[in-house]
Amino acid sequence: MRQYKNDTRLVISDGLLDTLDTIFPNKLPSFLVNEAEIAQLIGQQQVITWIKDKQEELRDQSIEHEGQVTIKGDS
Repeated sequence: MRQYKNDTRLVISDGLLDTLDTIFPNKLPSFLVNEAEIAQLIGQQQVITWIKDKQEELRDQSIEHEGQVTIKGDS
């Protein structure tokens, strides 16, 4: 899993992932497609996989920091 700069404003809901799975199901097409269309389908699944991995990463970080309080001073 790739690591990216943590953005605490990022929220990935289960509803979003369910919607993406519905719109872009991870299955082979039931009809003949050309190479460009296959590349597009693969790209869609790579993006969805990245979003799922990012959601898991954010959940793990949230659990690690649960109960901690951050105090920000004036700068």
